[in-house]
Amino acid sequence: MSAHFGTDGIRGRYPDPPMDCATAWRLGRAVARSFGSPVAVVRDTRESGPALLGALAAGLAAGEAACLDHGVLPTPALSAILAEGAGVAGVAITASHNPWQDNGLKVLGPGGEKLSPLEERELERLLSEPCRPGAPLPAVGLEGSLEERGGPYLEALLARLPPGRWLEGVTLALDCANGAAWQSAPFILERLGARVLAVGVRPDGRNINRGVGALHPEALAALVRRE
Repeated sequence: MSAHFGTDGIRGRYPDPPMDCATAWRLGRAVARSFGSPVAVVRDTRESGPALLGALAAGLAAGEAACLDHGVLPTPALSAILAEGAGVAGVAITASHNPWQDNGLKVLGPGGEKLSPLEERELERLLSEPCRPGAPLPAVGLEGSLEERGGPYLEALLARLPPGRWLEGVTLALDCANGAAWQSAPFILERLGARVLAVGVRPDGRNINRGVGALHPEALAALVRRE
């Protein structure tokens, strides 16, 4: 079994190894050496996300790869971005429904696919190499609107749905868990014409999944009953 990779990337409590900046730096260098440049990155709203992003970007730079930071977007957005050719590989900095103190590093390969066992073993080998990480470097941020940062993902979603505002007149309750989809999920549903009433859309770095999300459906249930 891999020393670092679990069933869904590397996870742990920040800043304890393996979820520390040194590991993020080594992973960045490993991804750069394995796949090349540029590497697309998305993250969720956890407080540790920017620090891990900076370390990952520095590691990518050490491996001579550019880091394209698409900001806060869900992991499927990274797959869509890579499927459009906007990166040779990608990393999602997220721990899904885990507590805010945790974080994760999930690598996607060319085209937005999950890594093969062979690719994962090669990254594992490169991760074991010693490193001397310097100060974290800024990623190349893709500043702009949600549509600009997450365009391929939003377009892919809309392309799979019937065209038009076919949710016009429908009121939907939505729980975004203060997480990575807190902007994109309401955006898509409103584009389809729905009136969206959302909870979990005020992330502060520490409130992801707190009282909302998959483990706390009572927040969404209360909103449905109330509205």
